[in-house]
Amino acid sequence: SISSTTSSSGVAGNVNISTPDLLVANGAVVGSQTIGNGAGGNLTINAKRIQVSGNNIPAATALSTASLVAGNAGHLIINTDNLIVNNSGAVTSSSIGRGNAGNITINAAESIEVTGNLPQAESPSQIRSTLRTPSAFAQRFFNIPAIPQGKGGNININTPSLKIDDKASVTVANTGIGDSG
Repeated sequence: SISSTTSSSGVAGNVNISTPDLLVANGAVVGSQTIGNGAGGNLTINAKRIQVSGNNIPAATALSTASLVAGNAGHLIINTDNLIVNNSGAVTSSSIGRGNAGNITINAAESIEVTGNLPQAESPSQIRSTLRTPSAFAQRFFNIPAIPQGKGGNININTPSLKIDDKASVTVANTGIGDSG
């Protein structure tokens, strides 16, 4: 995994990746998160081909920015020719507390394919910006409200070919009181 994290009022560093091919698989996560009041860093990926391929275990395989307390999650920016999110992989920006989820921008010159749902995986393949209700444990551990307070981010997709198949999804959602993006 590659990540940047802040657990205080400071800002997490940005994660910038430039490579011809990027494969994130088998429970790996590339991202940035905040578990404090500081903002999470942005995740920017420039690659000719990107594949996020999950596996048949409950742990997520993802490109991700997240907020677990009060700071805002960073933005996720992908510039590629081809993006494949399959086998329950995820491209996500999320929050469960008072912070906002980040925006997701995907520029794919040729295609985006989001497909696949493995039986034991946490969820189907997805691109999402969400505010989710925290577990009772997370509420106690992070001292966050039961209902998320932040706003969802936007998802901007620019590509000539977008395929979403086999229970996969592209979603913006908020189970709390803020806007959904």
